[in-house]
Amino acid sequence: SNSVNIYVGIGVPWLINTVYNFFAYQEPLYIDNAAGLSFSLLVFFATSFGCITVLVLRRIVFGAELGGPRLWAWATSAYFMVLWVVFVLLSSLRVSGVI
Repeated sequence: SNSVNIYVGIGVPWLINTVYNFFAYQEPLYIDNAAGLSFSLLVFFATSFGCITVLVLRRIVFGAELGGPRLWAWATSAYFMVLWVVFVLLSSLRVSGVI
């Protein structure tokens, strides 16, 4: 759901603005403050791949994506939270110029 909100909620207005600027002013949309955007997207795709992989493996092993044995449910939750922290940390470090 968040991925769809990000891609549709940001992508569609940018697309509309780009098309409008192209026809109205003969210039494409230029984003001044896009520092780290491509890096953040790469990290987002990598962490999303990690999440989807775990969900597929849980479907194969336990027959369901969520729930199951309590230990594995907690381990999966912790893994997802770690991936979120990794995404936020790496994106923040990139924008601040540390990496």
